[in-house]
Amino acid sequence: MPNLAQHAALAVDDGLARRIRAAIVQHAVTVTDAPKPADGDPGEDEDRPRRGLALRVLDDPTVLVARFAWVMGANATIIAAYVAGGEQGVPDTDIEFVVGQEWDRLATVAG
Repeated sequence: MPNLAQHAALAVDDGLARRIRAAIVQHAVTVTDAPKPADGDPGEDEDRPRRGLALRVLDDPTVLVARFAWVMGANATIIAAYVAGGEQGVPDTDIEFVVGQEWDRLATVAG
């Protein structure tokens, strides 16, 4: 488990923030391109916050980068890569994975 100083350093790293911003915009485009559930479909309620977050990201991704960055710092794989190699040590695929994995959770918080 990362120590708090490592978590905090990752969360405020400007280079990593730019890459997180790119990843959340890409994911937002994917979410908005997906077909919407039909009215009354059981998935409609679950889809609403997901799409809402996507629209917020597309409107101004900078506002939500910090939330995703702090969540990234709680991921053992991301923090290990960051500690070993700094911002450049974190693979894009890991950033994209965590964005996708945490999207719904942050959608309910950011809602």
